[in-house]
Amino acid sequence: RARGSLAEDVLRAYDAGELSDGFFFQADEGEPLRGGCSAVLRGGSSYFRAMLSGAWAESSRSHEGGKSIDVKVHWPRESLARLLRFLHGAMFVQSADDLRIALDCAKFFEVPSLFAHIGDWVASNLKIE
Repeated sequence: RARGSLAEDVLRAYDAGELSDGFFFQADEGEPLRGGCSAVLRGGSSYFRAMLSGAWAESSRSHEGGKSIDVKVHWPRESLARLLRFLHGAMFVQSADDLRIALDCAKFFEVPSLFAHIGDWVASNLKIE
């Protein structure tokens, strides 16, 4: 992802807590994670599109008195946090050790851009001996 890009600005706003639709994801363990911008999540993931769209979805719950909404996601917290940051502009794969986690997230949450990111990382780091 390019420096000085919109992705960098979105990530900076997400990390600063400035992008929030008032919902949090509760992973399998730990404190809830700030969801960020639901439009970004819906645009990047079929899973989040289904979860956060429609009358029956988690997004239909009202924000009574400005209260936040906790959405349960059965996924390891660290992996979910990395995915949320990726969808808001961060790099996911930093080393070969990250490939399995990235692939699992890409498949489960249906994130085409993460599949592309994995492929790009492999292509740039492939060493033929």
